[in-house]
Amino acid sequence: IYRKESSAGTGNPLAHRQEEKPENTPVELFVLAPCESCHEEDKFEQAVLSQLTKAGFQNPDCCIYNVYKDSGTTHFEKTVRKYRLELTLADLPAAIVGGAVYQGTYQEIGEAVARHLETGVPNGGVTNDGPDPETNAESLANSAFYHEISNAFKSDTVLVLFVTGACESCQTAEEYLQDSLFDEKFNLLIYNILDDENSLVLRRLMELYDVPESGQQVPLLFSPETYLSGAEGIVNGTEEMLEAGKAAETSSEGPASEGQTPVDIEAKPEITYEDFARLQFQVGEIIACEAVPKSKKLLCSQVKIGSQVRQIVSGIKAHYTPEEMVGKKVMVLVNLKPATLAGVVSEGMLLCAEDAHGNLALMTAEKPMPSGAEIC
Repeated sequence: IYRKESSAGTGNPLAHRQEEKPENTPVELFVLAPCESCHEEDKFEQAVLSQLTKAGFQNPDCCIYNVYKDSGTTHFEKTVRKYRLELTLADLPAAIVGGAVYQGTYQEIGEAVARHLETGVPNGGVTNDGPDPETNAESLANSAFYHEISNAFKSDTVLVLFVTGACESCQTAEEYLQDSLFDEKFNLLIYNILDDENSLVLRRLMELYDVPESGQQVPLLFSPETYLSGAEGIVNGTEEMLEAGKAAETSSEGPASEGQTPVDIEAKPEITYEDFARLQFQVGEIIACEAVPKSKKLLCSQVKIGSQVRQIVSGIKAHYTPEEMVGKKVMVLVNLKPATLAGVVSEGMLLCAEDAHGNLALMTAEKPMPSGAEIC
């Protein structure tokens, strides 16, 4: 006959033992979760908490860190250094309890952590001394892949996309880029961050481009001067990023000679008048301008168009200073779909002329015209 005792009584030693379980032992969970749509952090944490709850731990001291983000990486490296663990990003997911490391599936890790907390003794955890994680920087600098990326960005026609390969967001971005760049003179390089040292290279690029934690998610697209984060950002912003890149291309040959050389360009497909009529051009007056901090080629202008003020990002930093931009009345493509470049929203496009040497000149009205005047 089985009789259930109250947990407050003395007749149930199992219940008494459960009350005394040390729930203040810190459990640190580390996972590499770069994808914006997979929610691996939540899955890992819930799997471990489920096992701890099943074992009788009601309020475990459990924290999860996404080492794909700056804060998670910093804590991971600090913890590895503290316990001198032989643990790298390739070994994740993992749990660390008092220096003992547990790896496997989320459920297996949760079960191992629960046994550790129940007994107070590591059960198969790894506590080996390992190399200082700072050595990763040296190996990264010497890696062939890092040099490949560095050399790729010496060309203004290269775009680099980082994905995981399996998630829906990454597939959406990859398919869009392959379709949208089909007729463009751009070379798209795609790298899976789960392969070799790709993740370390991506982290270095995010540092160089000053990508905030909110943007540290794949898919992540880099051009030589800026980046786009997430599938939505890539789908909505790539076209304008490419146009800004084209406008910002400049030659090292220096300024154009005084004699103007005629320029012949490749003809584009013919359009109908109806196609042209869909484009809305107006005169805009630049009332403020500043450099975009995350870019070597972009300026951000506040442009008054009639009674409205639009924010427009342009790849003309090599040709105009912010001070030179203020006060100019320029030609604006008004009905271009907004896009985000280097973390800044752009709500239109400034039109420029380009000579054979890559020098740019903003298109302005021959006679004084008010802001908002239609260009037709």
